Amino acid sequence: MKYISHLDLHRLFKRSLKKAGIRTDYSKGFNPHEIVNVVQPLSLGFESSSEYFELETPDTVDRAVMEELNRSLPMGIAFTYLKKLPLQKKNLSAYSEYATYRFSVPAQLTEEQTRQLQSFMDQPQIMVLKRSKKTKEPVAKDVRSQIRSFQVSYEDGRILGECMLRCASNETLNPLPLVQALCAYACVEVCSSIAIRRLELYGLKDGRLISLPEIYDEVL
Repeated sequence: MKYISHLDLHRLFKRSLKKAGIRTDYSKGFNPHEIVNVVQPLSLGFESSSEYFELETPDTVDRAVMEELNRSLPMGIAFTYLKKLPLQKKNLSAYSEYATYRFSVPAQLTEEQTRQLQSFMDQPQIMVLKRSKKTKEPVAKDVRSQIRSFQVSYEDGRILGECMLRCASNETLNPLPLVQALCAYACVEVCSSIAIRRLELYGLKDGRLISLPEIYDEVL
């Protein structure tokens, strides 16, 4: 399922909703469309254990309906819980601030390279290549301020790490170029088998970072 694009994931959910007999509300205007949202697009090739899908529906959705929906989904993707949210003008994507990721890179490191990994975050600037929106060309950019936390270790022939990165509607740091920058800093040859999994999405409430659906209290 990690090779299903964001737009295809939207289509998959729409077909699954129809198959499970769940109606969706439609937007107003000349070209109405279903009010559904997959929160914060995930890069192709990334896995995830915590994605959020929201919809407006005139139907009552309970655990039995969720299980019916799961029966219509392909292997590798499933709903794990549901929550009724208050009707808002903004969707959950607008409240997203950060995301946590776990990554793994197969590598054979020397002791010096292992020490280099630990000093990666000591740099005053951390430069990654990001594609320019205007020219579409890669441009070096300092992303130090977009990294909230970063831990890395080397175990059993693998570079292992976990990080919390900016993931908002106006500013997002993709973990892949950051991991590539880490490998370059430690003089590790970058391979094509970098594994990345998104663990959680977070929003701000009362000055605290909390799991995105907890932005709203549950509606009973």
